[in-house]
Amino acid sequence: ISNLEESVMLNIAICDDEQEFLGDTASKIQQYMAEHHPDEFIGIKTFQSGEELFFDIHDNFYDIIFLDIIMATGKMNGIETAEKIVKLSPSSIIVFISASPEYAVEAYEVNAFYYLTKPLDAVKFKSVLEKCIKRIASLDNVYVNLKAVDGFSKIYLKEIVYCFTSGHKITVVLSDGSQLISYMKMAEFLDACGHDKRFLQTHKSFAVNLDYVKSVSRKESKIVLYQTDTEIPISRDFKASVMEKYLSYVF
Repeated sequence: ISNLEESVMLNIAICDDEQEFLGDTASKIQQYMAEHHPDEFIGIKTFQSGEELFFDIHDNFYDIIFLDIIMATGKMNGIETAEKIVKLSPSSIIVFISASPEYAVEAYEVNAFYYLTKPLDAVKFKSVLEKCIKRIASLDNVYVNLKAVDGFSKIYLKEIVYCFTSGHKITVVLSDGSQLISYMKMAEFLDACGHDKRFLQTHKSFAVNLDYVKSVSRKESKIVLYQTDTEIPISRDFKASVMEKYLSYVF
């Protein structure tokens, strides 16, 4: 398991119906990056409605999304917008912003990374931004070299949605829909990935990337994934650990 040197671009989206807030938040980000990460290239794009942001995400990826929950413009609020975004871009980090803390529980139910209240506290905002950057740095460029039929392939862990074993081989399903087959056992695969906390084994033959998990049903013993709504089984032996690790990862 390896890391690249560094990323060359950090793309950030800010979505709020207040033009003044958009400009002020963008300035705070630019100032912080200039002072603490001067070598990091950043791109910032602002949106004034959830619809506008959601439409743009069909064509563009954002590492971090600052999303207001209550917006006067458009028909979707921030929670509804986030629910749609995570289906298209599950690896984006969402930070909710609201004038009230009352939506915090709903925010974390759609895998929010953090919840900030207005007016933004400068110290807390900088702290959250740095936490986002560190999370991206620690997760974005990690890859594993897997031996496939036609040689070795370098696969970024963030692109692995789930995998399953059959006989002596494992099939790794990637976010673009492609698959890679390698001759190894599940334990060997998890070892190769350095037991990255994103990967959760649900069954002796299945493991999923928690960044792509839409829902976990203890009653129905299954996990549903974003994008394809693929259902991954949870076996009796793994049920307790699945719930514990899933809740720990989300919260």
